[in-house]
Amino acid sequence: MRRGATTKLLGIQSHFFFPVMRGETVTSASIFNPHEYIGGTLVAIAGNDFATIACDTRLTNDFNIRKMRSQSKLFDVSPQTVLGSVGCRCDTLALVSLVRSFSLKYELDNLMPVCPDSLASMLTRTKLTRQYFVSTVVTGIDSKGLGAVYFNDPIGNYLRLPYHISGTGGRIILPTLNWFEGNEEDHMNAITTSLTVDKTVQISMEAFRAARDCDSFTGNCMFINIITREGVQFKQLPLP
Repeated sequence: MRRGATTKLLGIQSHFFFPVMRGETVTSASIFNPHEYIGGTLVAIAGNDFATIACDTRLTNDFNIRKMRSQSKLFDVSPQTVLGSVGCRCDTLALVSLVRSFSLKYELDNLMPVCPDSLASMLTRTKLTRQYFVSTVVTGIDSKGLGAVYFNDPIGNYLRLPYHISGTGGRIILPTLNWFEGNEEDHMNAITTSLTVDKTVQISMEAFRAARDCDSFTGNCMFINIITREGVQFKQLPLP
Protein backbone atom coordinates (compact mmCIF):
# COMPACT_ATOMS: atom_id res chain seq x y z
CA MET A 1 0.00 0.00 0.00
CA ARG A 2 1.48 3.35 -0.97
CA ARG A 3 1.77 6.33 1.34
CA GLY A 4 -1.45 8.34 1.66
CA ALA A 5 -3.50 5.52 0.24
CA THR A 6 -7.27 5.53 0.43
CA THR A 7 -9.02 2.54 1.98
CA LYS A 8 -12.62 1.74 2.75
CA LEU A 9 -13.79 1.04 6.29
CA LEU A 10 -17.41 -0.10 6.63
CA GLY A 11 -18.28 1.42 3.28
CA ILE A 12 -16.83 4.88 4.10
CA GLN A 13 -13.68 6.14 2.43
CA SER A 14 -10.96 7.06 4.91
CA HIS A 15 -7.57 8.63 4.19
CA PHE A 16 -4.61 7.45 6.23
CA PHE A 17 -1.37 9.41 6.14
CA PHE A 18 1.49 7.66 7.89
CA PRO A 19 5.27 7.62 7.51
CA VAL A 20 6.73 4.70 5.62
CA MET A 21 10.37 3.77 6.08
CA ARG A 22 12.42 2.95 3.00
CA GLY A 23 11.99 -0.68 2.10
CA GLU A 24 9.04 -1.14 4.46
CA THR A 25 5.84 -2.76 3.22
CA VAL A 26 2.53 -1.67 4.72
CA THR A 27 -0.44 -4.00 4.48
CA SER A 28 -4.11 -3.25 5.10
CA ALA A 29 -4.04 -5.60 8.11
CA SER A 30 -1.58 -3.30 9.89
CA ILE A 31 -3.92 -0.28 9.75
CA PHE A 32 -5.77 0.41 12.98
CA ASN A 33 -9.51 0.34 12.50
CA PRO A 34 -11.39 2.11 15.33
CA HIS A 35 -14.77 0.99 14.00
CA GLU A 36 -14.48 -2.60 15.15
CA TYR A 37 -17.76 -4.48 15.15
CA ILE A 38 -18.30 -6.31 18.41
CA GLY A 39 -20.82 -9.13 18.09
CA GLY A 40 -23.80 -9.72 20.30
CA THR A 41 -27.58 -9.87 20.29
CA LEU A 42 -30.49 -7.81 21.64
CA VAL A 43 -34.11 -8.92 22.01
CA ALA A 44 -36.75 -6.34 22.95
CA ILE A 45 -40.45 -7.10 23.42
CA ALA A 46 -43.30 -4.72 24.25
CA GLY A 47 -46.19 -5.84 26.43
CA ASN A 48 -49.44 -4.15 27.36
CA ASP A 49 -48.12 -2.26 30.40
CA PHE A 50 -44.50 -3.43 30.43
CA ALA A 51 -41.52 -3.98 28.15
CA THR A 52 -38.43 -6.17 28.30
CA ILE A 53 -35.05 -5.93 26.66
CA ALA A 54 -32.39 -8.63 26.92
CA CYS A 55 -28.80 -9.02 25.75
CA ASP A 56 -25.96 -11.50 25.94
CA THR A 57 -22.70 -10.59 27.68
CA ARG A 58 -20.04 -11.79 25.24
CA LEU A 59 -17.74 -9.37 23.37
CA THR A 60 -16.17 -10.94 20.29
CA ASN A 61 -14.47 -9.99 17.06
CA ASP A 62 -13.21 -12.10 14.16
CA PHE A 63 -14.32 -15.26 16.02
CA ASN A 64 -12.06 -14.40 18.96
CA ILE A 65 -13.83 -14.39 22.33
CA ARG A 66 -12.34 -11.56 24.34
CA LYS A 67 -11.55 -11.73 28.03
CA MET A 68 -14.64 -9.65 28.84
CA ARG A 69 -17.49 -12.12 29.05
CA SER A 70 -19.80 -10.16 31.36
CA GLN A 71 -20.26 -6.86 29.53
CA SER A 72 -23.81 -5.57 29.32
CA LYS A 73 -25.21 -4.02 26.17
CA LEU A 74 -28.08 -2.41 28.13
CA PHE A 75 -27.92 1.07 29.65
CA ASP A 76 -30.44 2.71 31.98
CA VAL A 77 -31.40 6.19 30.80
CA SER A 78 -34.36 7.01 33.04
CA PRO A 79 -36.56 5.11 35.55
CA GLN A 80 -38.73 3.88 32.66
CA THR A 81 -36.39 3.90 29.65
CA VAL A 82 -33.52 1.57 28.73
CA LEU A 83 -31.19 1.84 25.75
CA GLY A 84 -29.69 -1.26 24.11
CA SER A 85 -26.86 -1.02 21.60
CA VAL A 86 -24.85 -3.47 19.48
CA GLY A 87 -22.06 -2.67 17.05
CA CYS A 88 -18.86 -0.73 17.56
CA ARG A 89 -18.19 -0.73 21.31
CA CYS A 90 -16.42 2.64 21.45
CA ASP A 91 -19.27 4.27 19.51
CA THR A 92 -21.75 2.66 21.91
CA LEU A 93 -20.04 4.16 24.97
CA ALA A 94 -19.77 7.58 23.32
CA LEU A 95 -23.44 7.52 22.33
CA VAL A 96 -24.56 6.42 25.81
CA SER A 97 -22.67 9.33 27.35
CA LEU A 98 -24.43 11.72 24.97
CA VAL A 99 -27.82 10.14 25.63
CA ARG A 100 -27.47 10.42 29.39
CA SER A 101 -26.53 14.09 29.07
CA PHE A 102 -29.64 14.64 26.95
CA SER A 103 -31.75 12.76 29.52
CA LEU A 104 -30.53 14.98 32.34
CA LYS A 105 -31.21 18.16 30.36
CA TYR A 106 -34.65 16.86 29.33
CA GLU A 107 -35.58 16.17 32.95
CA LEU A 108 -34.42 19.62 34.08
CA ASP A 109 -36.33 21.36 31.28
CA ASN A 110 -39.55 19.34 31.51
CA LEU A 111 -39.56 18.32 35.20
CA MET A 112 -40.12 14.70 34.17
CA PRO A 113 -37.90 11.78 33.05
CA VAL A 114 -37.34 11.22 29.36
CA CYS A 115 -39.70 8.69 27.74
CA PRO A 116 -38.88 6.24 24.91
CA ASP A 117 -40.68 8.40 22.32
CA SER A 118 -38.51 11.45 22.98
CA LEU A 119 -35.29 9.43 23.24
CA ALA A 120 -35.89 7.66 19.92
CA SER A 121 -36.50 11.03 18.25
CA MET A 122 -33.31 12.42 19.79
CA LEU A 123 -31.27 9.46 18.53
CA THR A 124 -32.60 10.04 15.02
CA ARG A 125 -31.46 13.67 15.02
CA THR A 126 -28.09 12.70 16.47
CA LYS A 127 -27.36 9.95 13.94
CA LEU A 128 -28.36 12.17 11.03
CA THR A 129 -25.64 14.65 11.97
CA ARG A 130 -22.91 12.24 13.10
CA GLN A 131 -22.24 8.63 12.13
CA TYR A 132 -22.30 6.03 14.90
CA PHE A 133 -21.62 2.45 13.84
CA VAL A 134 -24.25 0.98 16.14
CA SER A 135 -27.83 -0.24 16.04
CA THR A 136 -29.85 0.94 19.01
CA VAL A 137 -33.12 -0.21 20.57
CA VAL A 138 -35.02 2.07 22.95
CA THR A 139 -37.37 0.21 25.28
CA GLY A 140 -39.64 1.41 28.06
CA ILE A 141 -43.02 2.82 29.02
CA ASP A 142 -44.35 5.56 26.74
CA SER A 143 -46.29 8.69 27.67
CA LYS A 144 -49.58 6.71 27.59
CA GLY A 145 -48.33 4.02 29.96
CA LEU A 146 -47.89 1.35 27.26
CA GLY A 147 -44.84 -0.78 26.56
CA ALA A 148 -42.78 0.60 23.68
CA VAL A 149 -39.91 -0.66 21.52
CA TYR A 150 -38.17 1.70 19.09
CA PHE A 151 -35.47 0.55 16.68
CA ASN A 152 -32.89 3.06 15.39
CA ASP A 153 -30.60 1.99 12.56
CA PRO A 154 -27.05 3.38 12.15
CA ILE A 155 -28.14 6.18 9.78
CA GLY A 156 -30.95 7.51 11.96
CA ASN A 157 -34.18 5.91 10.74
CA TYR A 158 -36.44 4.73 13.55
CA LEU A 159 -39.60 2.69 13.83
CA ARG A 160 -41.87 1.57 16.65
CA LEU A 161 -42.36 -2.19 16.68
CA PRO A 162 -44.05 -4.78 18.93
CA TYR A 163 -40.70 -6.58 19.18
CA HIS A 164 -37.27 -6.29 17.64
CA ILE A 165 -34.04 -8.29 17.36
CA SER A 166 -30.65 -6.69 16.69
CA GLY A 167 -27.20 -8.18 16.36
CA THR A 168 -25.53 -11.27 15.00
CA GLY A 169 -28.13 -13.72 16.34
CA GLY A 170 -31.10 -11.99 14.75
CA ARG A 171 -31.71 -14.41 11.89
CA ILE A 172 -31.48 -17.35 14.24
CA ILE A 173 -33.84 -15.91 16.86
CA LEU A 174 -36.49 -14.60 14.48
CA PRO A 175 -38.27 -17.97 13.97
CA THR A 176 -38.60 -18.26 17.76
CA LEU A 177 -40.64 -15.06 17.79
CA ASN A 178 -42.70 -15.77 14.68
CA TRP A 179 -45.58 -17.13 16.76
CA PHE A 180 -46.43 -13.50 17.61
CA GLU A 181 -47.61 -12.90 14.08
CA GLY A 182 -51.32 -13.04 13.38
CA ASN A 183 -53.04 -11.57 10.36
CA GLU A 184 -51.99 -8.18 9.01
CA GLU A 185 -54.72 -6.27 10.85
CA ASP A 186 -53.85 -7.35 14.39
CA HIS A 187 -50.10 -8.04 14.00
CA MET A 188 -49.03 -4.82 15.73
CA ASN A 189 -51.33 -5.51 18.69
CA ALA A 190 -50.77 -9.27 18.95
CA ILE A 191 -48.16 -9.01 21.69
CA THR A 192 -49.96 -6.57 23.95
CA THR A 193 -53.04 -8.78 24.23
CA SER A 194 -51.34 -12.10 25.00
CA LEU A 195 -48.12 -11.65 26.97
CA THR A 196 -47.22 -11.63 30.63
CA VAL A 197 -43.88 -10.71 32.17
CA ASP A 198 -43.02 -14.33 33.03
CA LYS A 199 -43.91 -15.52 29.53
CA THR A 200 -41.80 -12.78 27.97
CA VAL A 201 -38.77 -13.69 30.09
CA GLN A 202 -39.20 -17.34 29.10
CA ILE A 203 -39.42 -16.47 25.39
CA SER A 204 -36.29 -14.31 25.63
CA MET A 205 -34.42 -17.12 27.35
CA GLU A 206 -35.38 -19.66 24.68
CA ALA A 207 -34.41 -17.20 21.96
CA PHE A 208 -30.93 -16.71 23.39
CA ARG A 209 -30.45 -20.44 23.84
CA ALA A 210 -31.19 -20.90 20.15
CA ALA A 211 -28.71 -18.15 19.24
CA ARG A 212 -26.04 -19.54 21.56
CA ASP A 213 -26.12 -22.92 19.80
CA CYS A 214 -25.61 -21.47 16.32
CA ASP A 215 -23.91 -18.09 16.74
CA SER A 216 -20.39 -17.96 18.20
CA PHE A 217 -20.76 -14.22 18.83
CA THR A 218 -23.59 -14.80 21.35
CA GLY A 219 -23.19 -16.52 24.70
CA ASN A 220 -22.09 -16.62 28.35
CA CYS A 221 -25.05 -14.97 30.19
CA MET A 222 -28.29 -13.17 29.47
CA PHE A 223 -29.04 -9.82 31.08
CA ILE A 224 -32.69 -8.79 30.95
CA ASN A 225 -34.35 -5.56 32.07
CA ILE A 226 -38.07 -5.64 32.85
CA ILE A 227 -39.51 -2.13 32.61
CA THR A 228 -42.82 -1.27 34.27
CA ARG A 229 -44.41 1.89 35.65
CA GLU A 230 -42.72 1.16 38.98
CA GLY A 231 -39.24 1.16 37.41
CA VAL A 232 -36.64 -1.23 35.96
CA GLN A 233 -36.05 -4.73 37.33
CA PHE A 234 -32.79 -6.45 36.41
CA LYS A 235 -32.22 -10.20 36.06
CA GLN A 236 -29.15 -12.22 35.15
CA LEU A 237 -29.69 -15.69 33.75
CA PRO A 238 -26.98 -18.15 32.63
CA LEU A 239 -26.92 -19.64 29.15
CA PRO A 240 -25.94 -23.25 29.93
